[in-house]
Amino acid sequence: PNVIISSVAPSSALVGDATKSVAIVGSGFVSATTIAFNGTTVSSTFTDSSHMSATLGAGSFANPGNFPVVATNPAPGGGVSSPLNFQVQNPAPVLASLTPNTVYYNASDTTITVNGSSFVSSSVVMLGISKLTTTFVNANALTAVVPASALTSLTALSISVVTPAPGGGTSSSASLTVTCNSSGVDVPLGAVGNITTRSTYYIGPDVNHVAAAACPETVLSGYIEPQDVFVVQNTTTSSVVLSSWAVCSVVGAAQSDAFLALYRGGTPPASDANRMACATGTVASEGALGDSGNYTSPDSNGSNWCPGLTKANGSGLALAACEKAVVVLAPYSVAGGSNYPPPTQIRFEPEAP
Repeated sequence: PNVIISSVAPSSALVGDATKSVAIVGSGFVSATTIAFNGTTVSSTFTDSSHMSATLGAGSFANPGNFPVVATNPAPGGGVSSPLNFQVQNPAPVLASLTPNTVYYNASDTTITVNGSSFVSSSVVMLGISKLTTTFVNANALTAVVPASALTSLTALSISVVTPAPGGGTSSSASLTVTCNSSGVDVPLGAVGNITTRSTYYIGPDVNHVAAAACPETVLSGYIEPQDVFVVQNTTTSSVVLSSWAVCSVVGAAQSDAFLALYRGGTPPASDANRMACATGTVASEGALGDSGNYTSPDSNGSNWCPGLTKANGSGLALAACEKAVVVLAPYSVAGGSNYPPPTQIRFEPEAP
């Protein structure tokens, strides 16, 4: 008889599915009827003139698309049925996590790994509505390149995965956080107006103070004193002015005395040449009577030798977003008696430009 296929159940599968048995309903089936999937004869079983079953191997589901299922009856008579499409669909992608899930502000092009499931070779990682250069690793991982142009703001970037039709879809999103590189930072400055106070301990490398030096930690020839070194960072998206000053005291005739210096970058000065290269625009500071610029701490508390490098006295240091600076506080004397005790605290404040 002439053969007809009216339905196949199930009529679809997902890319990567395992071997699947399908039920075929139609008319004109005989024991010699054969079933073909996309032009290749597959294993089939005759039930009756209206029912058969066929086995589709896993290789049938390697790629997405619509594939014809046909039945053929041999001569004499017989013939080939009209095809009925079986659709192999892409699975819906599932995004579980990003590695890494943070990237540094102003970084160069950065490769991330998107972890999840049901990825296929045509899956694409998205940054918002923009496609990223994507590499298929396996069904559970994709890699993508986030361009440097996307890393110029401190923000959370929306990452998702899109798999095209048939099937497919868009995954939920995950955040890739653009943040400052805070390695080595002692004092994150925070928002404008936020004042951070730290106690002083005067540890670390000794400093030989040099008379009439341009940078304040090197002022008194013949003295070797320890120092406090603080790496600070502007953690906001805008430029700020770093103000820093010592907190001093006066007890009887004893006045707190120290030298304050600011340096660009996040590396503390480790040599005489480095120590003598304090930041452009800052000055030697030893308080109102200790330097010609009258760079006095707002917390001098009566000490004539209390240093402050602040926006208010014209010696703050401008820092761009995520930029680091080093603040060095060196006492006039730690072991030189009670006439000039070192300050016990230092303050840091980011101010609006």
